[in-house]
Order: sequence, then C-alpha cells, then structure tokens
Amino acid sequence: MNDTSRTSIRRSRHTLFIVVAVLVVANVLVFGSIALLTRGTPGNDGPLEFVSLNPTQGNTCAITADADLYCQDFPSSTEYDDFRPLKRVEELSGVTAVSSNYQSACAVANGSAYCWGNNKDGQLADGTTIRRDRPTQIPGLTRVTAIATGVDRTDEGPSSTCAVSNGAVYCWGGLGAYALGISDKTHPVLIEGVSGVTDMSVDAHMGCAVAGGEAYCWGQTFGSKNAERVPGTQGSELVRTNGYTACAIASGRVRCWGHGSSGSIGDGSLSDRTYAADVTALTGVTALSTHYTVVCALSDGTPFCWGGDGPSTPSRVAVSESASAISGPCMIIHGAVQCGQQPGDPHIRPLPIA
Repeated sequence: MNDTSRTSIRRSRHTLFIVVAVLVVANVLVFGSIALLTRGTPGNDGPLEFVSLNPTQGNTCAITADADLYCQDFPSSTEYDDFRPLKRVEELSGVTAVSSNYQSACAVANGSAYCWGNNKDGQLADGTTIRRDRPTQIPGLTRVTAIATGVDRTDEGPSSTCAVSNGAVYCWGGLGAYALGISDKTHPVLIEGVSGVTDMSVDAHMGCAVAGGEAYCWGQTFGSKNAERVPGTQGSELVRTNGYTACAIASGRVRCWGHGSSGSIGDGSLSDRTYAADVTALTGVTALSTHYTVVCALSDGTPFCWGGDGPSTPSRVAVSESASAISGPCMIIHGAVQCGQQPGDPHIRPLPIA
C-alpha cells in the first residue's frame, strides 16, 4: 500500500468519526429535548402516564399511574399562563386524590390529607392563615378517601376545602365561615346529615357528596348548614359542583340541579332546579367536570360541554381522539394531559413536564 492510499484511508476514518460524533450529539439534543416533555417516573424510562386530573379550576394537577403527583405552579397576580408546565410534588407519593384552584391545592397520600398554597381563609386547616409553599399534613383526619377545594369566581373570593375522613365530611375555610356560620374557619368541622360518603365535591358556596347511592348537598347556595338529600339522585356514583350548580353520574347518565340561568342544568332550560333533572342527550358517561358555569362530561370517551356562553344542552367537543378523564379545559388522552384555553375548546395541546 503506498503513502497516498494510507493517507486517503486515514482521512476517510477521520471523516467517519466526525459524522458519527455529530449524529451522537444530534441524538442527545433531540431525544434530550423530547425527554423534557415526557420525563419518566423513577424506575421507569418511558413517558409519564397520567390517570386522573384535579376536579376543580384554575390550577391543573394530575396523578400518574405510579401514584405520583404533578401540579402547575400557582399563577402570579400579574401573569397568567394556562400552559404552565407540570412539576412533580416531590414531598408526596402514594397519591390517590387531588384538588386545586387558583390559590391552594390539597391531596390525599397514603390515607392522609395535605394542603399548601394561600391560607387567607384558613383553607389549609393548620389553625393559622399563614401561607404554606409545601404540602402540610392536616391533623386529626385519618383514612381520608376524597378531598376538594373551591374558590369564588372572582379568584380572590373565599376559598373552601372539604375532605372525607372515615366516611364523614369535614369542611373548613370559606365554606365553614360563610355557609356553616362558624367563627373558627381554620379547623375541620363535621358536616351533619351524611355518612358513609363515597364521593364529594365543593366550591366556595356549596358542597355535595354521594352516600348510599344518593346525592346530598349543603352550604349557602343550597340553603342548609347540614347535608340534605337531593331528590331524584338515586343511583348516583359521582358528584361535581361549581358552587351554584351540581351534577351527578348515575348508571352512565347525568343529572343536574341548582341554578339554571347559565344553562348548566343541561336540559335546554334556564330554570333553577331543586331536584335532579336528566341530561337526556348523554349515555355511557364515565367522567364529569364543573368549571365555573360550564359543565363537561365524557360519553363513551367523547367530550361534551354545556352552559356558560355555550348551548344549554350538551355539545360535542371536536377532538380527534377519545379521552379517559376531563377537568375544565383539560383532558387526559393516551396518558398525556392536554388542555385548551377554556372548557369545550377543541384546540388542545399537551402540557409540558418540567
């Protein structure tokens, strides 16, 4: 082999090394960027799989299949972005329920209740009105199975929290002060009139629960400090309220009651209902969301919404794929949290993962 051939081979090898190095760097950059959006859970190199969303408005949280919790940072008073990234709440594991709003968030982890965020209405139940930036366990509540937070539509209005402990409902914060008439709103107070609770929802002015297959409500909107049974809710499995209207799922059908002026009853009228009215257009319903004056539901995986500025009967949301969960403007599709600008917005996109 002459010197010219040897030189040519060396150049070829050098060129090949450079090409391989460039490809390796490109792979790291590309797949590293993708990993920022689909970061795996500890012990799992694959993408996150979310299975449930928080059932209130303002600040999205979601639970993974591994029972880890991811939440958006609370929005600032000067800047609001619906598409803030989801971040792991490192202090909690074994999470089974979560609820959040513009001001605060609460979760159930390993049977205990934790809250954090704004505490001006005592909604963190720690006996103070001091803000807590990290999850703080609520004393005195054991075997917690559900938790819910609510806030007035003004975002700065009274904030309430309720939890189900040993089958009973306890409330504190704004709902305790304004609806229950108690002077100490910073500690959990038992809601009389209901036990054996299997599901529960709350907003600033009303709370509702399911017990024995029927719905019960209480609070300022409902006109009672104690929980009272709602007529026509037999067979109820899940309930959601926006503080003015409430809806329940019963055998795959939706029934709603309360204030009807926004069209959120779903039966085409704008009248108030003191009993549960059937939303006859929907069957096979598996999920339900109340977001301000808009109600949304999943019917065989297809999202429908009504109320607010939209129609007073269910209207299909034109997304291309089936969803497994829905909360306000967000849905879970193929394990990813995807959101629009408002409930019923078909232009959804995945939330980034920080």
